Amino acid sequence: MITTVSGEIIKPKYYLCKPDLHRTTIAHLKEVMHDSQKIALNGLNQLDFSLPIFMNNTRNKKRNKNIDLIKEHFLIRVEKGNDTEYYIIDKVSKIMDDSDSVAVECYSLPYELSFKLIKNYSVVSYNTSQLLVDMLKETIWNIGYVDAQFDLKYRSFDFNGNVKEAIYEIADRFEALVIWDTIKREVSFYNPDTYGMNKGFKTKYGKLMKGVTQELNLDEFCTRLKLFGKDGMSIQAVNPLGSNFIQDFSYFMYPFAMDNSGKIKSHSLYMSDELCVALTKYNKLVESKSGEFSNLLTQKNQLDTTLAAKQTELSTLNTEFNIISDKLDTANGTGQPTGDLIAQKNNKQAQIDAKQAEITSVNNQINSLMSTIQALGNTLKMENNLTANQLIELNQFIIEKELSDENYTDAKDLYEDGKKKFQKIREPKIIVTVSLVNFYEIMTEKHNWDKLSIGDVITVEHEDLGIHIKANVTEINPNYAESDINLTISNAAELSLDDQFMKDHKNNISTSNTVNMNHYKWDDAKATADDVSTILNNTWDAVKRDITAGVNEDVSISRRGIIIRDPKDPKKLLIMQHGQIALSNDNGNTWKTAITPEGVFAERLVGKILLGNKLIISDDDGTFTIEGNLLTIKDKTGTVRIQLGEYQKDKYGLKIVGKSGKVVLDEDGILQTDTIQLADNVDSTHSLKLKFYIDDNTMRIDKVKLNFSLERFRAYSKSVASGGGGSTTSASGGGDLTTTDFEQINLTTTGPQNISGSTQTEGSYTGTGGHNHGISEGTRLATHPTSSGGYVTWVSSGNHSHPISLQSHSHSISMPQHRHGLSIPNHTHQVNIPSHTHDIDYGIFESSYASGVQIKIDGIVRNGTIYYSDSNVDITQWIQTSGWHTIELSSNQLGRINASLFVRTFVGS
Repeated sequence: MITTVSGEIIKPKYYLCKPDLHRTTIAHLKEVMHDSQKIALNGLNQLDFSLPIFMNNTRNKKRNKNIDLIKEHFLIRVEKGNDTEYYIIDKVSKIMDDSDSVAVECYSLPYELSFKLIKNYSVVSYNTSQLLVDMLKETIWNIGYVDAQFDLKYRSFDFNGNVKEAIYEIADRFEALVIWDTIKREVSFYNPDTYGMNKGFKTKYGKLMKGVTQELNLDEFCTRLKLFGKDGMSIQAVNPLGSNFIQDFSYFMYPFAMDNSGKIKSHSLYMSDELCVALTKYNKLVESKSGEFSNLLTQKNQLDTTLAAKQTELSTLNTEFNIISDKLDTANGTGQPTGDLIAQKNNKQAQIDAKQAEITSVNNQINSLMSTIQALGNTLKMENNLTANQLIELNQFIIEKELSDENYTDAKDLYEDGKKKFQKIREPKIIVTVSLVNFYEIMTEKHNWDKLSIGDVITVEHEDLGIHIKANVTEINPNYAESDINLTISNAAELSLDDQFMKDHKNNISTSNTVNMNHYKWDDAKATADDVSTILNNTWDAVKRDITAGVNEDVSISRRGIIIRDPKDPKKLLIMQHGQIALSNDNGNTWKTAITPEGVFAERLVGKILLGNKLIISDDDGTFTIEGNLLTIKDKTGTVRIQLGEYQKDKYGLKIVGKSGKVVLDEDGILQTDTIQLADNVDSTHSLKLKFYIDDNTMRIDKVKLNFSLERFRAYSKSVASGGGGSTTSASGGGDLTTTDFEQINLTTTGPQNISGSTQTEGSYTGTGGHNHGISEGTRLATHPTSSGGYVTWVSSGNHSHPISLQSHSHSISMPQHRHGLSIPNHTHQVNIPSHTHDIDYGIFESSYASGVQIKIDGIVRNGTIYYSDSNVDITQWIQTSGWHTIELSSNQLGRINASLFVRTFVGS
């Protein structure tokens, strides 16, 4: 908007500024020529102008000193009346022609955000403010106003690029209108449906209008919109028509009208009356059945939730069944007992069969419901409500478009948002280009100076061309050098200030004292102080500054009441009427803060102290209520989950209820869980003993579960040191041993062998030493009488030889049958072992598995089951008192048991 306080003609003024913190003014560019602007809705504004290189006067030609001052990235401040905007210089070009000059191209200040890059940004389920905080945290820009509806929506967001592009990508994702404040360096997100006003600006041929062009843009127009989300998901399940599209033929039906009796009052420009009547009846049928379809859909969603839960339970049972089957196979292969495993397998199969029966029951209910939905869908099928000829005629009016967005994972969200998008494209876009004289230079048109702003609704008429439309201004291109203004306008709904105010006020009344409050981060995202305090302090400081400096307030008193606004900040205004005060952020398009005798109604309530008898904060996910001295929070099903205060007569404190309905925490006590774990070797005479204590203040024992696994016996070494010692064998009683009998054996030696000589009869034996043939040496012997007689003395002979002649012979040995007897008397053996040591062999040595396990609780065998595999046993029924308890796990053979005990109790305070 362009406004002025004085009566002077409005012309833009240009100032060159340094890009420092204070944006210091360097020069007033009075010599600007060929200046033009492009002001775009939801885009960056553009400014082009040129400066002469030489300043001509009557005496001499002088170089323009500003030529040497102007540089890229310097700023241009444009002032038009009370409006001020900053631009950044993007390009400076020197042009040599008849009028030597420098051409300057500028973009609105947010263009500087294109110099800041964002790399690999990816988040899930963020609202607008959260995304903006992340996008702007490395810049000197802040968040201005964000319409509350954009903080109630959540989207996933993946981005690579610069900050400027990211801002517009976020706006597109949330369908928001981006408005920049270049003075405060703030970006605001407005609702495009409520932005802009109809201030009564009207132009027609002969009145400000130099020329007009009107066209219908059918590029986006459609009568049938197909909707697709992530992985090809569509809307058949939530669409009463059972199709993947929504449709509307009202554009081609216009201006057909029919009263309640069926009398046709006006005819369509395109369709036959028969088709229009059939479509009208069909639309009424669809509308009448929408409630029934919604109820059926709700029932189906509930059954789908139940089915999903039961299928998860079945999957768990199947997994447990497979584990038992694997253990059974192992037991069969290793020769272990299988009786317990077979019993477990049969029991688990019975559980699976029961769960499958439950699933079958739910599936039958779903199938029955789907049959009803399908029957309803058949009733609503267009081919069942229109004749063949009517369908043929309608075919030429079916113009299809497709909307596909991978961010939608829920069919209902896709359907609801698709309907909103369809509202904007179910009619062709009217685009009108109007060329106006620059009425800001005409004093007699002063009453129109503040009636034209980007986004506003204006009226354009041209009788000869049959043009009479009211539409939004989407682009303003003032050419100051040519003294004309070119406007581009397109479709917009006409909405008066009074009507909109009453509409919003009624909406506020209908909300009673229920307020939606949403977390909102303001300006400095990096502040560590309390968010609410920061908001309050910043807001109060800003309000104080505005009030202190508020010397330019425009106060008007009329039959509409008292209206107060600042021409420099026209979007914010206050209106007072009988019994009500309303404030607006968008120039009166909406009144989202109102004070009436019934109360204060606002999108956001921010304060340090909130006093009242009852406060209700509610959304789709739950309700937060403060009444009296009790705060209550309910979940989406309406179940009380948290209470703070006097939740029961004479009982104060915090009470938390779990989804099972059991109290987790209250004045009496708190839900407590403990896990005890123990592993040890066991055999038939040595059991694993798990001893535990339940506090005497325990008020409730909710769950006691014993889990154990059967493992191999385990040792960690072999051999030990010894100090030596003695050992005596056991005494023997002696005994007689007899060999086995032998038969007679005859043996014959081999043939004769020579001792010496060459023949068998020759040879001799030569020996050493003497011999005396039994006569002592020195004996005197008489000689033979035939001799000379006398005596000789006997001496031993010395070495000599005897000739031997051995004839061929053999030796025969005969051994008769006989036996040998052996008698061993009584005796003992004595063994002495001296002192010694053995080295220890460290390691992990395993043996057999524990098997045949029994559970004994407090000395009593429970449930009589013998376990041969890992088990999970609920023993809550046997642990119902406080004090000491002992659990024993025994095995019928050497092995090891690893056991854990889970205990959940409610312990009194």
